[in-house]
Parts: sequence; structure tokens; C-alpha cells
Amino acid sequence: MSRSSSSKGFTLIEIIVVMGIVGVLTLITTNFLTRSLKAYRVGRSLIVQQEKAASVMREFEFSVRALTQIASASEHELVFYRFFDLDSPDPKKVRFFLEGTTFKVGETDPVRVGELVNYPSENEQVTLLIENVSSLNLSYFDANETEITDLSTFGPIKMVGLSVEVDNKATESPEPTKASTMVNLRNKKSNL
Repeated sequence: MSRSSSSKGFTLIEIIVVMGIVGVLTLITTNFLTRSLKAYRVGRSLIVQQEKAASVMREFEFSVRALTQIASASEHELVFYRFFDLDSPDPKKVRFFLEGTTFKVGETDPVRVGELVNYPSENEQVTLLIENVSSLNLSYFDANETEITDLSTFGPIKMVGLSVEVDNKATESPEPTKASTMVNLRNKKSNL
């Protein structure tokens, strides 16, 4: 019996070449999937941040729109009174404010002692609205939509604007999330 000089199978070099090609294809596929997953996470984080900023704007609009009296106003804080419950004889005190890089809202229930109504600061219930705020500006306007820069009196304030910029470093996005709103003060209109 004679042996044929050609044998069936693969040579070592052929196996090494195939393994190299499979390795390169695996590396390319893994790199593509990793980048796609990272882009998805960044995109999803941005969407969540934008939804949160929009939610803050809606809450601010809802609360400020029905204010009855402004207690104080500045670039980073607005304190006012408003009724949440029509059965209550006294309004709640509401405070939107920036503390460090966190935008918060505080609500204080009235405490009646005889004819006097007090709003003890220790009774303020503070809720975090949004974190990582890099810029926040409250602006105030009169009935002609002219910005009021002298806030020594609150009578002419008919509209309040809020603009917020949130740092997105946690989401690895170079662009901050921005949101803004302008609120007409229903209870301070002069045409009713």
C-alpha cells in the first residue's frame, strides 16, 4: 500500500491565518458594540436629564402661576404665598431657591396664633428639584413684558421667567441641558 503525498486537513499556517482573521473580526465587532452601548447610555442619560428639566419647569409654572403675593424676589430665589387648598383660610409660603448646585422648592404651612399667621422656617418642607445646576436665573417682567431690574417693590411683577442650565458631565456629554419658561401670574393680572 502506498501513501499519497497529499493529505487531507489544514496546515498549521492555515489555522493561524484563520484564527487571526476571526480575532480581527471579533475585535472590530466588540469595538462597534461597545461604542454603540456607550452612545446609547449617553443618549438615554441626556433624555432623562431633559425630561427632568422639563418636569421642573412644569412644577415651577404650576406653582408660580397661582401665587397671590410675592414676599421676596432675586436672581436665585423667589418666595411667595399661594393657596393649594381653597378650604384653607391662609396660603402656604413657597420658596424656589438655588442652594449650591441644587435647585429646590420649600413649602411652609401657615401656623395661626389668634389673628396672627406665622410661617416658621423650621416647618419648611424642602424638596430637591434638580441637581448639577451650572446656571440658574430668575427674571421678572411687568405687564408690558419689560424686565424689572429694581426688585425693591414687587407690585409691577406680572410675569416670572426661569432659565436653568444643568451640567451633563455625569452623562459624558459636552453640552449642558438647558430649559426655560415664562409664567404669567394669573392672580396679578390687571385686566380681570
